[in-house]
Amino acid sequence: MRRIYLVILILLVPLAVFADTEQSEDPEDSVLLLFSYHPGHLWEDSIYTTLLEGLIEILPGTEITIEYMDTKRNPYSKMEDRIYRDLSLYQPDAFSLIVAVDDNALQFLAGRGQTLFPSAPVVFCGVNDYGAVLDTLRPEHTGVISKVNLPDTLALAKTIIPSLNTVYVIVDATPTGYGNIQMIEKQRSQLRGELGLLDIQYTGEDKLTTDELLKWSSSLPDDAILLLTSWYRDKSGEYFSEKEFISRLSEVTAVPVFNLLHLRTGVLGGKVTSGAVQAQIAIEQIRQILNGTRASSIPVNEDDTAVYAIDQQRFRYWNFSEKKLPKNAVLLNPVSASSYRVTVQLLSSALLGLLLLIILLIRQSWLLNKSTGHLSRQKNELYTTLSSIGDAVISTDGESRIVFMNKVAQTMTGWTLEEAGGRPVSDILQLENGFSGEAVDNPVKQVLEKNDRVFMDANTVLISRKGQKFHISDSASPIRDPRDETLIGVIIVFRDITDTEKIQQVLQNEQRRLRDAQAMAMVGNWEYDPHKDAYWYSREVYTLVSVDPKTSDPPPVLDFMMKIFPSWAKGSDLPDELKQSYSRVKSIMTVPGENGENRILHLIARQAENPETGKLIVTGIIQDFSELSQTRAALKASQDQLRQAARMEAVGKLAGGISHEFNNLLQIILGYSQLLRDECSGKPEMEYVEPIIKTAASARNLTRQLLLFSRTEQMNMETFSMSSLIHNLLPILGRLLEENIELESSLEGDEDWVYADKRQIEQVLINLSLNSRDAMEGGGVLRISQSIHMASHSFPGLDGSIPAGEYVELTVQDSGTGINEDILPRIFDPFFTTKDKDKGTGLGLSIVYGIISQHKGYLNIETDRSRGTSFHVYLPRTGSGNAAGPEVETAGQEETHENKGLIYMAEDDPMVRQLAETMLRKNGFEIKSFVNGSELIKNLKKEHPPRDSIRLFLLDVIMPEMGGEQAFQSLRSLGYDVPVLFMSGYTEERLKNIAELKNASLIHKPFTMKDLIEKIQSF
Repeated sequence: MRRIYLVILILLVPLAVFADTEQSEDPEDSVLLLFSYHPGHLWEDSIYTTLLEGLIEILPGTEITIEYMDTKRNPYSKMEDRIYRDLSLYQPDAFSLIVAVDDNALQFLAGRGQTLFPSAPVVFCGVNDYGAVLDTLRPEHTGVISKVNLPDTLALAKTIIPSLNTVYVIVDATPTGYGNIQMIEKQRSQLRGELGLLDIQYTGEDKLTTDELLKWSSSLPDDAILLLTSWYRDKSGEYFSEKEFISRLSEVTAVPVFNLLHLRTGVLGGKVTSGAVQAQIAIEQIRQILNGTRASSIPVNEDDTAVYAIDQQRFRYWNFSEKKLPKNAVLLNPVSASSYRVTVQLLSSALLGLLLLIILLIRQSWLLNKSTGHLSRQKNELYTTLSSIGDAVISTDGESRIVFMNKVAQTMTGWTLEEAGGRPVSDILQLENGFSGEAVDNPVKQVLEKNDRVFMDANTVLISRKGQKFHISDSASPIRDPRDETLIGVIIVFRDITDTEKIQQVLQNEQRRLRDAQAMAMVGNWEYDPHKDAYWYSREVYTLVSVDPKTSDPPPVLDFMMKIFPSWAKGSDLPDELKQSYSRVKSIMTVPGENGENRILHLIARQAENPETGKLIVTGIIQDFSELSQTRAALKASQDQLRQAARMEAVGKLAGGISHEFNNLLQIILGYSQLLRDECSGKPEMEYVEPIIKTAASARNLTRQLLLFSRTEQMNMETFSMSSLIHNLLPILGRLLEENIELESSLEGDEDWVYADKRQIEQVLINLSLNSRDAMEGGGVLRISQSIHMASHSFPGLDGSIPAGEYVELTVQDSGTGINEDILPRIFDPFFTTKDKDKGTGLGLSIVYGIISQHKGYLNIETDRSRGTSFHVYLPRTGSGNAAGPEVETAGQEETHENKGLIYMAEDDPMVRQLAETMLRKNGFEIKSFVNGSELIKNLKKEHPPRDSIRLFLLDVIMPEMGGEQAFQSLRSLGYDVPVLFMSGYTEERLKNIAELKNASLIHKPFTMKDLIEKIQSF
């Protein structure tokens, strides 16, 4: 009925909206309902119905638009662009208010929805993760946070099922499923007392198909429940509707199913989130906003909107007492009271008839017993005896029908004597082989066929009426008439040996696990009995000390007491260290290993009591610590490398940040000094201007060195031959060296291609050569060589192991004094130098380290105080290619008054902005400048200049409010596809995105007027 009502309501909404449109072409308010999922989703349908009814009732005439994102049946990433295209058909001011239902809808509005509808306030409901979008959502919003209540649901389950021990949480393979795990784990920390002791396990996820999950749920123990969160897609990726899955689960589950998320029929229930309650709160918030209240002034509702909801049919299916339910619980699928009373009356009548029948049978039995006398007394004595023994007893007549069952037999089979009496024993006694699972012939049948006693197989298992299994030991014997030995029945005696079997199995498993653990961890245990002067060893002990366990005369290496206590003499009291029962004495011993290296063994001993004699003994363990010692040494080395890398990274970031700020200052100094030079050409003041320009150029080179060190310098990658680069650079290096230093080179082959920045690799070679020059104050030999290094295995490097591969190796070797070991770890630290202040900055080797790291290469160093130092650089070898051609010089631009076009510029630094304006006007361009991208975009929207009237946009990358990249996207969305030139003092990795932008380029600060004009003319 609810579904029919929902369909009618959906059909009536367009009519209501159409009728309202007929009355007024311009409705007063317009509301967009954005749903995360799809029509027919139970949770959102409950919100949909309440929202629609409420809006029509309290806000008549409001125009309502409904959109579904369908992100339950499809991934959010797949549907995001589609819903963006659909919603972009509406005008930005088309809606007075937007209602977001569930997290995906709110996430969309907090992101791309800001662009579509920048001024519409937002009201949300059905949202769990409000904190994830709080920082990005526009201030004009309010709504209702959907909170689950795990503690109250588990408390309800514990009240109904006192024996509850394990909670299996069903989660699916969707993002919702993983979100549900995080939600439950967050509330799990709030569990206290008995609830805190519950074993909570997750099942499903991407590990099971739906059929596997349903089969597993049918065999759960009685002390467990299922907690259903979501199940839409299983391991196979197949989508299931909630109704379909719950229907199948309720048919097979062996335990009750509880839930946390919204009202569901088919599961027992719990304290669940209510979409209707949340929608009612949201309607009131919508009414206030449409009546003039600002959304930001309406507090977000964080109250607990969950309600107790119980499926009464499932509750009675599990025979639970409804007295234990909360008084305010909502009952779903209520059971008809009249049919329930009829059922009770019928059952009462049946029980009354059965009781009368039992009374009649008892009376007849009493009359029979009275008439038989002595036989009756014998049977009573036998009945009492059989009922009192601890074994189960069943007797049958000659036709295999049940005559008697004692209490033990009734408990194990699940049948009462009244129920089983007169029925074939095969109906009551279900037996199978515990190993094969095959049915076992009934022992009564075997006795009747053989006319003799039979014993069942030791692996016989009894299956009770409720499906419980007992491992039994049993026998069956014939009952004979004492008068003529005629076979008149069979008696079966059996006992439950399940616990005994389990204990033995557990003990065997524990022993096996202990043996396996000792073998894998290489831990042996031993005992010493001082009263017998005898040792006992586990097999791992012999393995650890490399002794044959079959040896009849144990060697001294196995005398652990003497290893731990060298001064202790046998036959005397135990050492003082072992006199306290809690004392643990430790020692280290070494023995030769199989590979020639010593094995380090750890010995531990303590006092113990021999359980057989009650006397004191010494018990201990022995463990191989060789790998642990190696691991500790390797860990210490790794920690040292990590600290070194952290120092380099921290100083690198500092250097990059300083360089960026310094570039802005240099831009102003260099730009204005070059403009001043043009003005002072031929004047005496030129002698003051030129030193300024040269000093600024030197400062620019210093910032580039800092950027090289910080590994943020943009690289101009190309493929070139390392030997060719060295060959061309040798004349320059020769001029840098002193006359008393001889330069040698050794270049092998011509297949030494690398993919790198040629200028930076030249910088590496120059820095290493200068470092070697300074190490040879008295003269010497500098040898530069190149070779191809083919490594099939990893090999040592400066920062650990260098992986196997093909490398081009560059070696710079000097015959100087070498490097002291105490300063060797610091030579690549920035600003560390052993030279005089006027001979070095301490950046040379740091820059080498930064460049090689940026090229994903490796370094190694060999030094000897008597032979000098060798630096080895390893760059990945690549296939042959063509090096980039020479740069073409562009002629400088003369000052002109010709109007070369309009340039829009955004730059937050006022002095850089003024400088750029001067440069551009000097070269004939018309300029409109703004302090950031936001102001530029506002002006374009206001003025609407034709696209053809704009020559270029000049944008700083980093600006407050709106940076260059954001402004670029806004320009393209407004239809301005003219060229864009970015400028920045940064050369960080994040600027690589600019290279991917169409019709855009980048110029680095500081730049000259010539650089700027050439960049503009390159478009």
